[in-house]
Parts: sequence; structure tokens; C-alpha cells
Amino acid sequence: MRIVFAAFFTFLLWTSVFSQEDEMLALEYMSLGEYDKAAELYEDIYKRKAKDTYVYDNYLKCLIEIKDWKTAEKITSKKAKSEPDIPRFQVDYGYVLLLQDKTRAAEKEFEAAIDKVKYNETLVVDLAAAFEVRELSEWTLKTLEEGKEQNPNSTMLVYNLAQLHYKYRRYEAMYNEYFTLLENPMYSVEDLEKVLQDVIMEDTDGEASEIFRTMVLRKLQKDPKSYDYTKLLIWYYSQMLEFDKAVIQAQAYERRTKGDGEMLYDLAVVCISNEAWLSAETALQHIIDMGDETPYYYEATQKMLEVKYEKLTSNPESSRESLEELALELRIAVQESQYRGNRFELVMILSTLESYYLGETDKAIDRLQKILNTGGYEPLEYAKAKLLLGDVMIVYGDVWEASLLYSQVEKAMKHDTIGFYAKYKNARLYYFLGEFGYAAALLDILRGATSKLIANDAMRLSLIIQDNVDYDSSYVPLEYFARAEMQFFAMKYDEAILTLDTILLTHPGHPIIDEAIFKKAEIYTRLKQYEKAIEMYREILASHYDDVLGDNAVMNLARIYEYQLGDTEKAQEYYLQLILDFPGSIFVEEARKHYRSLRGDNLN
Repeated sequence: MRIVFAAFFTFLLWTSVFSQEDEMLALEYMSLGEYDKAAELYEDIYKRKAKDTYVYDNYLKCLIEIKDWKTAEKITSKKAKSEPDIPRFQVDYGYVLLLQDKTRAAEKEFEAAIDKVKYNETLVVDLAAAFEVRELSEWTLKTLEEGKEQNPNSTMLVYNLAQLHYKYRRYEAMYNEYFTLLENPMYSVEDLEKVLQDVIMEDTDGEASEIFRTMVLRKLQKDPKSYDYTKLLIWYYSQMLEFDKAVIQAQAYERRTKGDGEMLYDLAVVCISNEAWLSAETALQHIIDMGDETPYYYEATQKMLEVKYEKLTSNPESSRESLEELALELRIAVQESQYRGNRFELVMILSTLESYYLGETDKAIDRLQKILNTGGYEPLEYAKAKLLLGDVMIVYGDVWEASLLYSQVEKAMKHDTIGFYAKYKNARLYYFLGEFGYAAALLDILRGATSKLIANDAMRLSLIIQDNVDYDSSYVPLEYFARAEMQFFAMKYDEAILTLDTILLTHPGHPIIDEAIFKKAEIYTRLKQYEKAIEMYREILASHYDDVLGDNAVMNLARIYEYQLGDTEKAQEYYLQLILDFPGSIFVEEARKHYRSLRGDNLN
């Protein structure tokens, strides 16, 4: 019995090896276009492996290529009957008939397939995919439409129909499908915005965007009080960076519906995140003008001060006088604030303004310490105040007190995002001080942080250390650069430039040179010396274009030309350069928005 079993096992093994060799040879013939030879091999293979879909597909392809219609009809017909729950096989049979110009017979099979599956949305999608694989798009459409008719609440079929229209650039039909989703109480306008994000952003010629705008405006003409379509139009204008038009729509909606300011407030937050300060101010002022009885009044007054702060501190042209005026407004607001949460945010903004921009670190330290010595705040608020106080201490010159504050937050909030942020700040501080080994150890832990922003910052700093410590045995250039970064952090710009110049003069071939040039460009921008900043960025493009800072340099050049110099043609040129030369950059989406806005896309 053992001898018989061994012989049988050997036979099976030999058969398996032989079969594998046949399949490999058949695939080789297919790759060479010798389908007749491949078909001969697959004829035998298919007898053994008729249930193997991969073998079936290859065999059918070969039969179609050599126009062996009799065999192709035989295997597809048999497959469709043996596996009726898989609609693609009936499509294959009908497709073989169609290739022989047996159109009526093919259509009969296709109709039968649709009738069989149209009550099951999953099978409808499978059948539609089978038609699309065979490039029978009219039958794909028919399948999905009949399936939707029988399953009117199926969002799956709406998605598939919309995507089919999108594939063939039938944009109006696509949007009509997507708009039906808003009739579903379980589906929000925000859900639809997420779906349409890629459609709008990948619309290179502007056709899909313009059709969307026109259709939404048409909807609003019929129903001016529609919340959903107003939100969609505001979202669209925001995507186009036309925030002034978005604000006009939100104001009109609030007036028409006698709203409470919620739509304007939400839009103001979006404007702030996109640094559209004027539009944010317009939206917030409208809420404030509605009076203090509206639910968003106090939030709007606080946001207005935040906008003024961001607007002034992000603009190198801001005068000290304007900053002092804002500080006075903030101090009055802190005194008048009736809400602790509101007061906390105002104190944080005021402390940052005093320490970083007005040179009044003593006031900022005193203000933040009062928060830490006062009861009633949330643990997260205490943690934020400690982190800011730590930053202020670096500006003040007490680095060890800063490290102590960071460590306290890290220990108290070790399982929270802010705890990781505190660890990052501590690692950065040790980096500033030239303790590269300890800083690198902390950063290695943070590279796996849950917050993408923290992980990216940690990765960047870790790579700076790694690339420049491993370069040679001398840490001197890196020590100088770290010192310059701390001077930059403390806004001691003249000192930072002198430190960076030391690197450029004494270590011209060191890998850290591009980082030093880039840092000088950032400082010159802060000092409003734009021509010098441009010179630095262009030096990076000339000598370090393929390095990690290449896309950053191009993006910053575009921003300077757009915002500081008002040269929109030059800005547009650099935005396009970033899109074409750095397709994987994190700045591509922003660059595309600005490029299209400057080019004049979709303007009324």
C-alpha cells in the first residue's frame, strides 16, 4: 500500500509540475502575440482547470484573438449556465456573439443579464463593471439606471452612475446624480463636498468646475433659501480661493433666512485657515453687527481679534504702532471678558504678541504664570499655557526653565497629542543647545507620533541631525546652524544671519549649506528684504534644486511675488513650476488653487 501511495503521490506531483510548465509556456506565447499556440495549450489546461477563472480569461482571450468563435461560444455559454450568480460570464457570452455581428442575440443575453440582477444592487454593480471591462459603456449605463430604478435608496448605485458619467466627461449628468444624495436624510452636504473635492481639484481645463457653479446657481434661483445649495456654492468659491464671493453668498443667506450667523462664522473659520484675512473680517463684522444677542457674537468678537493678530504678525510690513494698538485692544478685551474660556484664548494671543513682537517678555511671563496659579482651567488649557511659557522662556533666555515646563506637560499629558508636542519642543530645545544625541533619541520616538504634523516636524529635525552628524566627525557646522535656528526662534534675526554667514564662509562644501541658505531667505522675508530673500531662494534652485528644500523654495518664491511684490505673472510662473516639477510635494494642492485663481479660472 505504501508503494502504491508513493507512486500515486509522485504521479500527482509530476502532473502538477507539468501543468505549471504548460501554463508558463502559454503565457509566454501570449506575451509574444502567438495566440494560436497559446490556445492549443490552454485547451488541455482548461479541461483540468475549468473552474479557474484566470485560466478561463486567458483561454477566452486567445480564442477571441484567433477568432475561434465556436469554441468561444461553447466555453462562455457553459460558464454562464454553470455559474449563474456571476453575471460577468453572461456578458462574456453576449460579447462573443456581438463580435460575430450577432447583435440581436447578444442584446438578448445582455437584457437577460440585467433582468436577472436588477433587484440586487451588489450584482448590479458587478454586472456594470463587466460591461465596462468589455467597453460596452451604453450597457454599463443601462444596467446602473435600471438597477437604480429598482433600488431607489441605493447610494452605491448613485456613486457608480456618477463615476461613470465622470469617466466620460458627462459632468451635468454626474452632478445630477450626486445632488440626489442630498435627498437622503442620512447624507449631509459635507459628505458631498468630500466626494466632489477631487473632481474640482483635478479639473485642469475648468469645465467641470464651471458646470458645477452654473448648476448650483440654477438651484438657488429656484430656492434661494436652500441651505444645502448655499453651502455648496460657498464651498465651491472657497475651493477657488474666491472668499469674497463666498462671504457675499453667506451674508445673503443669513438675510434671507434671518439666520443666527452660523454659516458666516463657519466660513470665517475657513477664511482664517486660508489666511484670507479681509474676507474673514467681513464675515465676522457682519455677525458682530447683528448684535450681542446672537449666539455667535462673542465668538465673533474673539475671532476678530485673532484675525487682526494673524493678519499683522504674518505681514512683514506691519508697523510696531499697529501691533501696539492690537495689544491695547486685547488687554481691554481680557478685562471685559465674561467667559473664562474666552479670556484664556485672549491671554494666550496677547502673551505671544507681547513676547515675540513687542519685546515685553516680562509682561507675557507674568500673564501666563497667573493662569498657572489660578484654579478653574481645564488640564489641556494649563498644558497649553505651560508650553507657551516655555517658548517665552527661550526668548527670555532661561532655557532650563523652558525644558522643565516642557517636561512637566509631557509627563502630565503623556498619552495625549499635546504630550507628544511637548516632547518635540524639548527635543528641539536640546537640538538648539547642541545636545544632538539626546535630541535624536527623543525625535526617534516622535517619528511614530499619532499627529502627522508632529511626526513630520520630528522627521525633518531628525534628518538634519542625522545627515550632518554622520557627514564628518566635526559637529561645528551643525552646532552653528542649531544656534542660528534658536536665534531665529527668539526673533534675533541679525544675530542669526551672522551665525549663518559663518557657516557659509567656513564650510562651503558641507551638506547643511542648503539649510543655511534657506534659513537666511526666511529671515530676509521677515525683515521685509524681499530681493535678498529672492536671491537666496534662487540660489537654492540653482545649486540644490533636487534636494529636499527645492519645492519649499519654489513655493516661497511664488508667495513673495504674489503677496509682497504683487507680481502675479511671476507668482503664476512659480506655482506652475511647482505643479510640474514637484508633483509629489505637499504644496501641490495649494499651488494649483493659487495658479488657477491667478490665471482667472471661473471668474464671473
